[in-house]
Amino acid sequence: MLALIMSLSPPFNSRLDLETVSGVPSGLVLAGTISNLRDFFMGSLEPINVKPFSWQIVGGCRGNGKNNFAIANQAKISVFGTPPAGMCKAYILSDPEGEFTLTVSDNEITITPHFKQSYTANPYPCRVRLITNRGVRTITLPPPVAITDMESQELKTARLRAIASCYYWEKIFTPVEKVRWIPDPPFGERQFTQFWQIVVRGMQPEDTIRVEGLEGATVMTAKPSRAGVTHMALMFPGDRAPSELSLELSRGRREENEDAREISVQQVLFEHRATLPVLGPLRAMRFEGSADNQHLVIVDMDQEMMWDVTVPISPALLGSKARTKNDDQDSIVVQSGKHVGAAPAPNLLRALEQLQPRLGLPEAVGNPRVGGIRETLYVRTKQSATLFDISNPEEPAEIQSYETEAWYEGVALGGKLMSKYNPDLNVVEIYYATVTKNL
Repeated sequence: MLALIMSLSPPFNSRLDLETVSGVPSGLVLAGTISNLRDFFMGSLEPINVKPFSWQIVGGCRGNGKNNFAIANQAKISVFGTPPAGMCKAYILSDPEGEFTLTVSDNEITITPHFKQSYTANPYPCRVRLITNRGVRTITLPPPVAITDMESQELKTARLRAIASCYYWEKIFTPVEKVRWIPDPPFGERQFTQFWQIVVRGMQPEDTIRVEGLEGATVMTAKPSRAGVTHMALMFPGDRAPSELSLELSRGRREENEDAREISVQQVLFEHRATLPVLGPLRAMRFEGSADNQHLVIVDMDQEMMWDVTVPISPALLGSKARTKNDDQDSIVVQSGKHVGAAPAPNLLRALEQLQPRLGLPEAVGNPRVGGIRETLYVRTKQSATLFDISNPEEPAEIQSYETEAWYEGVALGGKLMSKYNPDLNVVEIYYATVTKNL
């Protein structure tokens, strides 16, 4: 009997004992029994969370005081699970008046009624067919009801408060600003990450901002660019996520008729979707493709892998190839937040050469994009973690310092997806942006 060694995904060494062989126009067909095939982990689904139709405020700030807040009626169905279990498809069943619109974003289904005259004259429940890879369910939502005068008045007041919050963030930046985290945490105990981007304009050259997190601990300090812009980005895992940040301004020499300092904030809530094992440390990590056909490339110490992450809760390994032992072992791994493993630019290498006698050997190197600065260099050593403006590589200028590693270490962003390397567990975690708030 002929034995054939097969490479499967996950890559187990299983054996196909050939029993029949036949030919078809498209090629050779081998059939038989596979031995040494391990059980495939199917994952599990958590209880489905259903929020029936209700009147509520939807929308958010869009910057410069603009907003799209509105009073609307919606229902939501959330499907959470342990990969590879997850949602495949959802659609409306039996809607003769075409009353309902259903949209799906990652693991959340939103159903919006239109209150057509023909429907309100003869309302009926909304039935949603939910298909997962662990089964099929039909969820029945009671018909939406018209808004009451009391609900209308309360929601109009809430909408005005929400709009006012957009204008609040246009006010002049004061010496101490408290910035609250707005997005609600995810349903249940799902792992999540906070991502903050804070921009302060109208800064003077000698100004410095110190950012405080949990229990008043300093997170980072930042100076402005030559254009007077201080752009700060911070990321916190859920178990160390602050409910607010405090920004303290230390002023340099005051100028007459100086511009007012203005602050704007973007907050993104990333929710965990999947975990991929790797053999770290990573040599490269990046997203490729579009949202409807997105891939994640990971290069670790052993192999280069390409994963299909179009459905982030259920990644599929498309292929892998082994790396040679000496392949890029001594090269610098440059990290930008957009990807890990970009080739170091000449200015970066020159600036790093200038700084090494003072800082010592780097443990991590990066070149993140920072508003108002043409080119940057991030260096973390045993003693410090610092970001430099290297527009002039012969004279690197310190602009930001961190108490721990910067957010872009081991991180790749691609649209609404984020992948982050966890060196303690030697895994790559995949996250999806479920909420974005512009303040």
